[in-house]
Amino acid sequence: MQHLLELMETNMDNGDLTVEELALTLGMSRSVFFKKLKSLIGLSPVEFIKEVRMKRASQLIEEGGNNMAQIAYMIGFNDPHYFSKCFRQIFSMTPTEYKEMKQRK
Repeated sequence: MQHLLELMETNMDNGDLTVEELALTLGMSRSVFFKKLKSLIGLSPVEFIKEVRMKRASQLIEEGGNNMAQIAYMIGFNDPHYFSKCFRQIFSMTPTEYKEMKQRK
């Protein structure tokens, strides 16, 4: 898991990162990678990648200094609108709403 998290951190801004690339880098087939990840954390590789990226986005939003489009590109999304949609799925609010909530605290 540690190696996988390091790979994700290194490739965070790579919007073209695929499950196959991760699996190969870890020395596994796509199906073995899927089964291992699902049994360890209960998420598919695609869900895992999205969750890691969204958690990093929330950290970047809290740090400030970047607008939402910049953050989207920094975590591997080429479309800021799609980033916002994915962020809402995880956090039940838009990135802007999340930023405003964190600023009020």
